[in-house]
Amino acid sequence: MAEIKFNPKKLAKLNNPARLVSQNPDVFWPLLKLDDPQLIFDIGCGTGFFSVEFLKRAPNAKVIGLDIAEVMLQWIEENRPEFKQGKLVTLLMPEDKLPLDPATGDLATMINLHHELHNPAGLLGEIRIALKPGGTLMILDWKAKETASGPPIEIRISQETVFAQLTEAGFEELTGHEVFEDFFLITAKRPKA
Repeated sequence: MAEIKFNPKKLAKLNNPARLVSQNPDVFWPLLKLDDPQLIFDIGCGTGFFSVEFLKRAPNAKVIGLDIAEVMLQWIEENRPEFKQGKLVTLLMPEDKLPLDPATGDLATMINLHHELHNPAGLLGEIRIALKPGGTLMILDWKAKETASGPPIEIRISQETVFAQLTEAGFEELTGHEVFEDFFLITAKRPKA
């Protein structure tokens, strides 16, 4: 069985500018249809690479970057000016628990994380609780096909499996967006009532 967790020793890969092409935020951000989000949860934030991109597109927001690897959060605290400005906050988390207040987030994101989860149902349930009613979840992850880079194919999760997990966790308005060659993009909402 292949190891499913990202190796923190490869941390520099997370800051590769090529990610802004292959997973371009200018492509996925408009699909989220957010109106001035105030609180964003970047789950599995790594080095905060996309956290910073969210702040560029949501200038009034605060981003809480959550990760299970302390080394990632330390890197953010030492290297991201947004952390020192208080716009990007870091929180250490266990894999399937979120140390967040309920019904507070406008957006939760998981980028290249879902395939690493041992208990996706547990984490998705936690996300639903942490989002405001009507809040959005975005999952962006590797397609379950051979690609030039990325994790081993045997640990990748199909988009259909993620849809089933989201439905089971109580999300609605599930939408798949075919916008990236190597990645699937799914948006879902916490029910308003």
